[in-house]
Amino acid sequence: MNPDFMRLVTWMCLFFAITLTARFIFLVRNIMQAGRKAIRGVLQQSSGEIFCSDIMERTGFSKARVEILLRNMERKGMIQRVPQGEDVLIKLIE
Repeated sequence: MNPDFMRLVTWMCLFFAITLTARFIFLVRNIMQAGRKAIRGVLQQSSGEIFCSDIMERTGFSKARVEILLRNMERKGMIQRVPQGEDVLIKLIE
């Protein structure tokens, strides 16, 4: 096999992989941003406090998705989570 051809194929594969990775990161960021916006809207409609189970019910998001979004929002200082028995009370900060 021609070494120049192999080098070209390698560079094309690398470029393709980098392009796909960049697009994946862009999509994940957009999904996270939309999820945070939806949860923030639910919190604002609920006077800044709501239970985690109610967020799942109102947004239609799965428990796993809500947990990931809430962890992200807590890390960014947007919310505070307060355990309340079996559920967790979410408080909007700001």
